Amino acid sequence: MKQFLSPFDQRHPFPADEFEPGLQISIPTANYLLAFKLKAARPALIGYSGDEPDLRFLLPKIKPLNIETVDDIYERFFSGETPHEFSRKMAEGILGELEPREDQK
Repeated sequence: MKQFLSPFDQRHPFPADEFEPGLQISIPTANYLLAFKLKAARPALIGYSGDEPDLRFLLPKIKPLNIETVDDIYERFFSGETPHEFSRKMAEGILGELEPREDQK
């Protein structure tokens, strides 16, 4: 699993008042999850929906201007890499279905 994680991750600490000492929980940012899902790029299989539903959830939350903005988010976490063509096409298709941002109208 570690091979897929970014050395430039972004996480928010989770309040640990209810946990045992030594247990640390953090919440990844939406941008980091997007980059991680683009890197995984798993297609749907029988009984498994793949990464597309997660991209459909994340992209409207992040509201990137275009696919180049998505590429920039990916590059921030996986420097020197580009998303797989499969995941990039999936993201482009989802972006095409979204309502334009207010600053794009």
